[in-house]
Amino acid sequence: MKGSRAIRERRLAGVALWLCAGLTFVGAAHAQPGLTLSVSPSSQTVQPNQGYTFTLTLTTSSWNYDAVALTASSCFYMGGTWSITPVATMLASNQFRLAYGNNTYTITYTDYAPTSNTTCNVSFAAQDTNGNYFYVTASATASMIVASPYLTMSVSPPSQAVDTNQSAAFTVTVTSHFGWQGSLIFDYTPSCSSTAYPYPSGTWGSSTGYITPNGTSSNTFTFVGVSPNVCTLSLYAHDANNYYGYSVGATAYVTIVTPQPPVNVSVSPASGNGGSQTFAFTSSNANGAQFISSMYMLINYGVDGAGACYLQYSPPTNVIYLMNDQGNAWSAGKSLGTAGTLANSQCQLNLAASSVSMSGNVIE
Repeated sequence: MKGSRAIRERRLAGVALWLCAGLTFVGAAHAQPGLTLSVSPSSQTVQPNQGYTFTLTLTTSSWNYDAVALTASSCFYMGGTWSITPVATMLASNQFRLAYGNNTYTITYTDYAPTSNTTCNVSFAAQDTNGNYFYVTASATASMIVASPYLTMSVSPPSQAVDTNQSAAFTVTVTSHFGWQGSLIFDYTPSCSSTAYPYPSGTWGSSTGYITPNGTSSNTFTFVGVSPNVCTLSLYAHDANNYYGYSVGATAYVTIVTPQPPVNVSVSPASGNGGSQTFAFTSSNANGAQFISSMYMLINYGVDGAGACYLQYSPPTNVIYLMNDQGNAWSAGKSLGTAGTLANSQCQLNLAASSVSMSGNVIE
């Protein structure tokens, strides 16, 4: 009995040894530490010497009480200051000891822009300082425009032709770029081919204005000449407070001509019959078709606006009017080429089928 027991024990021990030999023990793998970095805003525009800030988001994974160095570089010198939230132990001005594990940090970089205008990429990086993890790094890039504020001016229309003693009105728009703001003073200088007295003169709708950062300021300028002339107008807007020491200008041109009477060139056909008829009226002016302010068209048995198809057309506004049956009031005006009609007891005008063209001295 004792011998059998000993044999059984030896067999069990052999089984136990065999089982132990066949087992494989797997230890927990050591996760590779990691860093990710992002930057906001991705782009910004600042003035020379102006302070600016970038906000970085640094995320750690499986970190193990190692220090990180932060760097910033660009085409200009960057030597700003760093701050980090949650607060981490600062080892140097740009080095922080981060907590173990997976964490997210908000990092603020503050600096001043260079003194000259430039456009550059700004690169940020975070790196393991001790090399324990083979220098784990992360980077992010943003762009920055350093630009001095300035103004631009536009004028509409760029040129006009008017009769003597008629006014030429211009709309002037000043636009701010890169944060220009402040009060404006408007001015002008005329240069005319004839210096005969009385000299042409101009007036601003307002002598001053104010413009907000990256906004606009509009004004009107009216110029009047009393004799034929050709003038170049230099229009200006000055920095009222001389904060930027800046002015901006635009040029407009005015031709002042001796008034010429309009000429009725033709009407075709000269007569008509039936339920409908298309007529073509042509007028001209030696100074140009734009000097024709009104055209009158009368279709009747005689020269009488009552009981007639009597029309008035305004080229500057493209609006046409029809006289009432009594010949004492014009209808509400309507635009040619639009849907609808004008009608009285004598005729009906199809607006959509009516059109006008202007070329050189002729309008029809």
